[in-house]
Amino acid sequence: MNFRQLHTGPIPSTRPGKWRPLALVAAALLALFSGGELQGQNDAAAAIDDKLLIVPVDGLIDSKKSSSTIAKVKSWLEREPTINWVIFEISSSGGSHEAAIELGDYIFSELRNKTTVAFIPAGAEATGVAVIPALACREIAMGPKSRLGAGAAEPGSAEEREKARLAVELYSERRKRSQLLAGLTVMPARETVYSLRRRAANPAGRYVFWYQADLNNSDAVERKSEYHTAEKILGRDELLTLDQATAFRYDWVRYRGIESGDDRYRSLLLEMNVALPEESVFVVGRGSIKKKTLSRQGMIDFLNHPLTRFFLVLGIILGITIELKMLGTMVPGV
Repeated sequence: MNFRQLHTGPIPSTRPGKWRPLALVAAALLALFSGGELQGQNDAAAAIDDKLLIVPVDGLIDSKKSSSTIAKVKSWLEREPTINWVIFEISSSGGSHEAAIELGDYIFSELRNKTTVAFIPAGAEATGVAVIPALACREIAMGPKSRLGAGAAEPGSAEEREKARLAVELYSERRKRSQLLAGLTVMPARETVYSLRRRAANPAGRYVFWYQADLNNSDAVERKSEYHTAEKILGRDELLTLDQATAFRYDWVRYRGIESGDDRYRSLLLEMNVALPEESVFVVGRGSIKKKTLSRQGMIDFLNHPLTRFFLVLGIILGITIELKMLGTMVPGV
């Protein structure tokens, strides 16, 4: 019986170089359009893609400043869709209740998918109506000798203060902060306010805050078993202002080891445990805190840009066309 051997090798050709230009085209196109798999793009992808935006909010918060700040943040988010942290650097002692609520509602509602941080630098303050956007942020960071809370300026009409109180209490309910204390930053206490430190750890916080009536109506034995001795923190008709140490003790502030001056951003990121290259940290009105230098990854990103790909493909097509008309030279094909 005769067995015919199955030939599995390449089919012989009288012109082995005939298909070489087309093979070059196929290989080049495959390389160009497989950008998602280019070497280096997957290395530390999260660190490369994630970005952080710092938004200065200084001076009195009026309608113009609120609208301008919101527009700038929206513009940056459209330009850099991978911004996942938005830090509002607040240094303000008041302004318009309506404008502050507009900015606070934007932070609370429109930026709910971002990690928002109110950052009050060393020696600065977020007082008066400026406390509203600060409490709208998911987290709060304070530098040494900074203040957060009520200001010395005119508190506004009763209607404005009531709207502000409802706003900060809504924010604080979601942010797991004391709604009572939040309201006291914009509306004076109707009676004496006390803080009670829990004897046991509790995920809701180390302290609870009661009015005098709550304290009087509580069971003394049960209260002593659950809390330490009540401490008066506000009298009737007083407003609340917190320094860095007190805000940290009341679980309003998570980050406090922050330096002052030009290194404050690096210090804040270190305290937040956010490891991002400095060229991925942007400041509104300034750009990245460090200009990106040309690197291997930068070259890969440049070559992978759609416009660059287009010109590369165009060049390949022209080269192959010339190669097909001048077979054997291989220079245009290469």
